Amino acid sequence: VEEAQIGGQLQHPGIDPEYELGLMSDERPYFTMKLVKGHTLAKLLARRKTVAEDRARFLSIFESVCQTMAYAHSKGVIHRDLKPANVMVGSFGEAQVVDWGLSKVLGRGGVADEVLTQDSALSVIETVRSGPQTGSDSIVGNVLGTPPYMSPEQARGEVEQLDERTDVFALGAILCELLTGAPPYVEREGRNVVQMAAMAELDEARAR
Repeated sequence: VEEAQIGGQLQHPGIDPEYELGLMSDERPYFTMKLVKGHTLAKLLARRKTVAEDRARFLSIFESVCQTMAYAHSKGVIHRDLKPANVMVGSFGEAQVVDWGLSKVLGRGGVADEVLTQDSALSVIETVRSGPQTGSDSIVGNVLGTPPYMSPEQARGEVEQLDERTDVFALGAILCELLTGAPPYVEREGRNVVQMAAMAELDEARAR
């Protein structure tokens, strides 16, 4: 329900539109959305013979993803699971950020208010969980997201610390994979990716 309500209120070419939200006969919720045709960015990156192949094209796709997330952030919404597998690329290079299942509407105040202009503040995203009587369904200490692309605070389960900067870190992680062939954290024998992310062990990525 939360995913459908957020998607239904974010109107941007880089976000798949939601058409309907309802209940099936057994009371399970459903929503309908546009069918996205194409391939994930992860699949396209995996097809490269070298990391330099089609670099300009991939950077253009990455820029589109950044613009999409800038729009979502202007509306007070963070994705929390940005990765190449959650970017769909169409036949003509159009890019859409998909799978907003872990997305969250930020509370008022702090960073969320700093980015809101006077105009956009009139159309703040609201969902079943964003009212004053409810909170996030996230639990402090829970690790939400995909470890190789996680910001340190996300890997540490510091749910209340997550804001737009968490997504910006994930965008940097996508760019790292685009340019070097691997995300910031790569699992090795005896090393746990979540622990590496929690400590922001980026030396290996920088060396690449």
